Amino acid sequence: MKSISLIIVLFLMSASFTTLHAQRLEKSEVPENVQKAFKKNHPGAFPYDWKYAKKKKTYKAYYISNGMKFKSYFITNGDWMNAKTKLDKTEIPQTIWEHYSKSEWVDWKISKTQLRLTPDCGKIYIINVKKGKKSTKEKVKLYYDENGKFMKNTHKKY
Repeated sequence: MKSISLIIVLFLMSASFTTLHAQRLEKSEVPENVQKAFKKNHPGAFPYDWKYAKKKKTYKAYYISNGMKFKSYFITNGDWMNAKTKLDKTEIPQTIWEHYSKSEWVDWKISKTQLRLTPDCGKIYIINVKKGKKSTKEKVKLYYDENGKFMKNTHKKY
């Protein structure tokens, strides 16, 4: 009896988690203005999955471009926010590595690298670095433009 109750509770928790974070959609459930914005911003690409994030009120289109998996974000009125994909460290331009190698974060551990496409800044390369243990963990995101110029950083302490 306890195991059945536990299974029911776990099922309800997972269902509510999915509802809070992102809901998978059929193409017919995606507003026409969002679909048009996708086609305009990603010509020749076709989304293989759509999700809606209720909390952030955004639509996410999942697609492949140049062999890389992307997520593209749109607000409900159809405006494109950005698209992003994970990158291998070898895909980061050399000019960015030159700046990074002279930065104060060079001794931190690189946790992730990514490419973000934006309507206002074009391509942005992001290097996520971290240091410390659980109680003293720090994370920094380093932002570079497509020419390798350092733009900004965001710093979090946990």
